[in-house]
This record gives sequence, C-alpha cells and structure tokens, in this order.
Amino acid sequence: MKREMIRRRDVEPKPGAVVEPRDGGVQSVDRALLILETLAEDDDGYRLSDLAVRTGLSTSTAHRLLTTLEKRRFVQFDQTSSKWHVGAQSFAVGATFTRRKNFVAQAIPYLRKLRDQTRETANLAVVDDETLMLLVRLESREITRSVTKVGGRVAMVASGIGKAVLATYSDADVAAIIHRHGMPHLTAKSIVRAGELFKELQAIRRQGYAVDDEEARIGLRCVAAVVYNDCAEPLAAVSISGLTSRITDARLPDFGNAVRAAAAELTLALGGAMPPQN
Repeated sequence: MKREMIRRRDVEPKPGAVVEPRDGGVQSVDRALLILETLAEDDDGYRLSDLAVRTGLSTSTAHRLLTTLEKRRFVQFDQTSSKWHVGAQSFAVGATFTRRKNFVAQAIPYLRKLRDQTRETANLAVVDDETLMLLVRLESREITRSVTKVGGRVAMVASGIGKAVLATYSDADVAAIIHRHGMPHLTAKSIVRAGELFKELQAIRRQGYAVDDEEARIGLRCVAAVVYNDCAEPLAAVSISGLTSRITDARLPDFGNAVRAAAAELTLALGGAMPPQN
C-alpha cells in the first residue's frame, strides 16, 4: 500500500489508544480488536495513517493487523477511497449477539406498532455495562435525524432511554454511575448537575416514561420507557424519536403513554414482570 502524503481530516488518538512497547500474542489480539472497534466508529472508514493515529499504533503494526483481519473478512479495503472498513465477517459474528438476545425478534411487531401509531422512529436498546446499546431502529416515514446508529452506545444520563433505566435504580447507584462516567454536556439543554438529574428521575418514576428534550441534539426529542425481565429488573428500553416540531409539549403525554404501553406489552410478551407501583 502506498504511503499517504495528504490527510483529509485531523484525527486524534481515542481514549484507550495504546502505546506500543513489544508485540505479543495477547497484545496482537487486543490491538486487532481495538482496530475493529475504531473502524466501527465511522461509516466512512479510515485511511491507514488516520487509523494508526486514532488507535495509537504504528503504521506498520496497524497495516500488519489489517491485512490479517482482511484475510478473515473482518475488515475490507476500498481501493477507490484508500480506506479501511468493517468487513462482512464482523457483521456475521456481531449478529450472534442479537440472536442470543432472542427478545429482539419478538420486539419487532411492538416497535412497528409503536412507529405506526406515533408516526415517529421506534428504537430498542439493551442495557450493557452501564451504557445502552441500540439494537433496532424502525425509521419513521417522516423527516428525522438520528443521534446514534444501530450498534452504537449511548450514555445513561444523556438520553431518554438511559434516563428511563436510571429511574429504576437507587439514588446511590445513579450517583456511582455519574462518578464513573460523568455528565456529558452535549447541547445547551443537557443535564449537567446531579441534583437536576435526581429531580427528573423522580418525575420519570411518577409518569412511567422519560423524555430527552434536545439534550443529545438540538431539534430532536426522544420518549422512552423500560422493558423488564422476569425479576422486574430493567432488560431493555423502547423509545420513539423525532423532531421537536412534531413531538411538541402538547403531544408529549400522548406519546409518553403510547411508549409506556408498548414497553409494558413487550415486557409481558417476553415473560417479564412489571415492578410494583409505588
């Protein structure tokens, strides 16, 4: 591969990028996985030099790992753009996670019903390691703007689905999550004070649904509710998302009740149990 002399965009090392000492078998696995995670961040792909900067690897190490991954079809190289992308085998392996979470297939009819009822995009996310991973999105036929792509993660405190789940936790557990992950300031309307978040969680517990009011992206609202497992613990969350011009203050209660009902129906369909009402 030719050395790239021109970089089209500035790329910074990502948090957790490695500093190369020596190369061992376990290190190689870790670095290969880091490359896959980094490629998954950007649908446009990465040039070799940019990927090396982003991961903290040398260009030679990154290229060696990429060619190995390419042989196994975990990555692919686009000769036209000179960029590397996630390959088909990565999708095949990742799809196993969705199949294992067998509630995904069962959730589709409920998401479709919610989308058609509200005319907004319907989403399903699963709780995973103090974040939420978006598993399914059924796009609205209306104009919309998405913040997170399928397979992406969202912070608990900066999303409707995250706040819906946090509302099922104790204040002590929420405080611990804030301590570990912080409170990202994504827009002028983001909640960045713990006291304000605790006050909102109380309201979510009373009404049974959460609202992301332009906290992740200006002009976009999200309404979410929790899906529970058989122990009445949060398993996932469903939501609708759309423009503030359609999800207005006047319509929020109706949207909230629709999302809450969909989450309750899915909970029962999966054999879950709704928590007792306070």
